[in-house]
Amino acid sequence: MTSKQLLLLEQLLTQIELYRTGDLSLPSLVGDLSYLHDAIDNQGDAWKRSVWEKIGDLEQVSAVMLDRGMTEIDATGRKIVDQAIKELVGLVDEAKGQRLGH
Repeated sequence: MTSKQLLLLEQLLTQIELYRTGDLSLPSLVGDLSYLHDAIDNQGDAWKRSVWEKIGDLEQVSAVMLDRGMTEIDATGRKIVDQAIKELVGLVDEAKGQRLGH
């Protein structure tokens, strides 16, 4: 793994942490993760598809909030967001572990 690709993976985790601490909104998180996803080019199609699906889950919650004029995530949205973030972190950790092991 190149240092650039490792940096992009770390940036994914940083953006998630900024969201968790309230320093980044959900729409901003979705945009940042989408950009970083597009920049990562050495992870294989299955990994990228899995990450994209989780970003899509976050985007759907964000869209519902916008459509309903909500300023806070409801309980259903929170479950979806929490699960997507958990899985994203796992995917990033998996990618980092595979590359560091080589």
